[in-house]
Amino acid sequence: MKLFVATTATNPTETDFSHTVDGELVSMPYERCAEPNCDCAHTMVGLGSGESTTTFTVADLPHMTEQDVVDAFTDGLARAGHIDPASDLGLKTAERFAIEHMEMAELLPEGGTYWAMHPPAA
Repeated sequence: MKLFVATTATNPTETDFSHTVDGELVSMPYERCAEPNCDCAHTMVGLGSGESTTTFTVADLPHMTEQDVVDAFTDGLARAGHIDPASDLGLKTAERFAIEHMEMAELLPEGGTYWAMHPPAA
């Protein structure tokens, strides 16, 4: 299964960063915060670390099942305070968010480095 994972490869500009754990599952932000100087709308978020990165890759992780991915999203979203994992709505929200990420990752080639904020400099 192809999934979005963090990578420490960054675009050589001062606006790129990676505070995630290399190889951890990442997601698009669930919601934007109200902070005017926050980059959360332009980053991916590590589901394990809760940290952000402007770069990610697509990796084939054959050991992961769809349920493993849903569980990772449920845990990550719950720890960030976005869902209540004890509610049906919370579980369904995490499942749908996870499925959307799995479907998007399948569309991209494995191994490329992608930028959440902007494309690499030419």
